[in-house]
Amino acid sequence: MRTTPSDRSVGKSTAPTTTTSDPEPFRLDRYLPTYDAVSRRHVVVGAPPDETYAAALAADLTRLGPVVGLLGALRALPTRVLAWLRGTTAPDPESFTFGDLPTSGTWIRLDGVAGEEFVFGAVGTVWRPDIEWVELADEQFRGFDRPGYAKIVAGLSFHPYGEGRTLLTYEVRTAGTDPVAAWQFGVYWRLVRPFVGYILGRVLRRIERDAEATA
Repeated sequence: MRTTPSDRSVGKSTAPTTTTSDPEPFRLDRYLPTYDAVSRRHVVVGAPPDETYAAALAADLTRLGPVVGLLGALRALPTRVLAWLRGTTAPDPESFTFGDLPTSGTWIRLDGVAGEEFVFGAVGTVWRPDIEWVELADEQFRGFDRPGYAKIVAGLSFHPYGEGRTLLTYEVRTAGTDPVAAWQFGVYWRLVRPFVGYILGRVLRRIERDAEATA
C-alpha cells in the first residue's frame, strides 16, 4: 500500500481578522509525492538554518564512521567481484559531499533553496547485486516511468528551531515504476531498512558536528 505525505493543512482560526493559508509543499513532494517506502530521521542542530545548510552541502560523506564504511563495503562487494572478473577496478573516492552532486548522471541534484531544502535522487534496480543505474538529467526525473526500476528521492530540510538552532530532517522515499518492481523493492526493503535508518542518522550527526563547529 502506498504512503502519502501527511496532511499539513492549517486549522481554522477563531479570530475574524486572521487569515491563514496552507504552507508551500516540500520540494521533495514535487518529485515523489506517493511512494512505497520511506525512512526519516531528525536532529536539532545548534546552528541557524543557513549555516546548517552550508555544512550539509560540505560534509564529507566518506567519513561517517567504521560501521557505515563496513556496510558500504558489504553492499558494494558483489559489484566489486563482478568488476574483478571483468578485469576492471573502481577506486574509492577520496571524499564526497552533497554539494558534489551533478544535475545529470545517476545520483543527481534535483532542487534546492539555500537554508530551506535540498533534494536529490536516482533511478536504479537497487535490489540487484549489480545495480543498473539510469543516467538522467534533472528535468527528466519526474517523467521517468520505464518499468523495472525504483525511483529514489531524498531530501534534507532545514527549519528554524528557536533562536540560532535548526530542526534538520533527512527523508528518503522510494517507489517502483511498476507493480513487479515495487514488489521486488519491497522484499529488499524489509532486509535493508534498519541499515538505511542507521546511515541516515550518521549523516545527520556528521552535519550536526560540522555545523556546530563553525557556528
